[in-house]
Amino acid sequence: EADRPPEGGRLEDPMDLTPQSSLLPIALPKGGRYMVTGGGTGGHVYPAIAIADEIRRRDPNAEFLYVGVKGRSEEGIVPRRGYPLVFVTSTGFPGGRNPIKLGIFALTLALGILKAMFLLLRFKPTLVIGTGGYVSAPVMLGAIALKRVGLLKAGTFMHEQNTFPGRLNRLVGSM
Repeated sequence: EADRPPEGGRLEDPMDLTPQSSLLPIALPKGGRYMVTGGGTGGHVYPAIAIADEIRRRDPNAEFLYVGVKGRSEEGIVPRRGYPLVFVTSTGFPGGRNPIKLGIFALTLALGILKAMFLLLRFKPTLVIGTGGYVSAPVMLGAIALKRVGLLKAGTFMHEQNTFPGRLNRLVGSM
């Protein structure tokens, strides 16, 4: 009798790592389309994958498109987890005031935003999810720009897993 779970419930097991509550405290539409971005390091990729896994658990018919940067950790991790992956250009913000480095950064970001906007318009996501890292910049900024001119209706969700938000998360959070 003591080993039987309560009605409609289950036994508490201290070694059970199954989430007892949802990772996403929001209602999601059935059959939604989700563009997920975050990368550079596993510290940005794995939270993005965890969010996508939770959405997939709730809605097996959900569609995903993961946007990353070629040659970074997401290139190996994301396909192994079963999510389609496409690439945009992006680079980290250069420290200092070197005009050449700042110019290269601005051009790379602009090209990444244009590619992200193309992907957003083609994929037509329900929700755009970013978890930080410099790959998130062109996708989230492209989504915000398209929303402002009325070409995209998708919501945007920026997840911050660090104690101190990065530059992008602070910027997107203020928009």
